[in-house]
Amino acid sequence: AKPGDHVLVTKAIGLEGSAIIASDFKNDLLKLGVSDEVISEASKYFSEISVVKEALALAKSKVASSMHDLTEGGLINGLIEIARASKCVIEVYEDKIPIRDSTKIICDALSIDPLKLISSGALIATVSPNLVDKALKSLREVNVQFSIIGRVIDRGEPKVILNRIDGEIEEYQDYVQDEIGRLWANKPKH
Repeated sequence: AKPGDHVLVTKAIGLEGSAIIASDFKNDLLKLGVSDEVISEASKYFSEISVVKEALALAKSKVASSMHDLTEGGLINGLIEIARASKCVIEVYEDKIPIRDSTKIICDALSIDPLKLISSGALIATVSPNLVDKALKSLREVNVQFSIIGRVIDRGEPKVILNRIDGEIEEYQDYVQDEIGRLWANKPKH
């Protein structure tokens, strides 16, 4: 990643995490008032956890300076890994980050942060401003949704600056625990 690059993410974050939670914590969700419809919708996200289509499209169009799939630790850890590998500062905006309604409902019910939830199925790419239109065209051609969520703002001590919707600014330099791990650690044993 290079300073000035736009940061984009494909599909939506939390896809795999939502599907896992819908499967493994279904009874907990039902007890918390989450509908069967939401749980069923989230369960379907398992079918979307490949990023091969969009990664190949961006690679063929030669527009991405970096790409990374969002696995453990979700968006935050993926951004930290890019920042560390590129020795740069990345700034993103929560209101630009795509999160599906089912993911929001599940995360709200369990008081977990979707930005720290395993997100296989979403791909981060950094793209130079002069190549953004070409990148977006290549994603549209393979019918993959995307959002521009921020920018690489500088070289230097690697970190991620997250501008929350409520106006809070969070900075991350270290990896975060995935919310799935936290859920399992706090689940009572029967």
